[in-house]
Amino acid sequence: MAARLAEAGLEPLLLESAPGRANVVARLTGTNPSAPALLLHGHLDVVPADPAEWTIHPFSGEIRDGIIRGRGAVDMKNAVAVVVALVQQWAAEGRRPGRDIVLAFTADEEDTAADGVRWLVARHRSCSRGAPRPSASPAGSLSTRDQG
Repeated sequence: MAARLAEAGLEPLLLESAPGRANVVARLTGTNPSAPALLLHGHLDVVPADPAEWTIHPFSGEIRDGIIRGRGAVDMKNAVAVVVALVQQWAAEGRRPGRDIVLAFTADEEDTAADGVRWLVARHRSCSRGAPRPSASPAGSLSTRDQG
């Protein structure tokens, strides 16, 4: 994700909360710096899977009958892919949103969120500058409160 965002001209931050648990945060600069930023987030992790219980390898991302198959193919990965594809398209067309968009792709939603949302909120809240204040729930979901 970070490489794709960099290809689109963003400067993504890789924030590793634990070995092998990288969160990706980037800001797409909008045309109106006084407008509140919009925070878009999604998680990149998946629930563990036993390959013996699958007809294909769960982490292969195999395309069969025009459908991507595998663990996490429809969870948040599709939404994250759509956001990144849109950022790339806007970059190719020279388009910018009306407000800053903060992208936060987290490493840990499927377990405790300790290495993902909770960690980002506790240690890197400034990454979402200008957006509603993020907070992590005990279950690991992200909510926001207006900063006004």
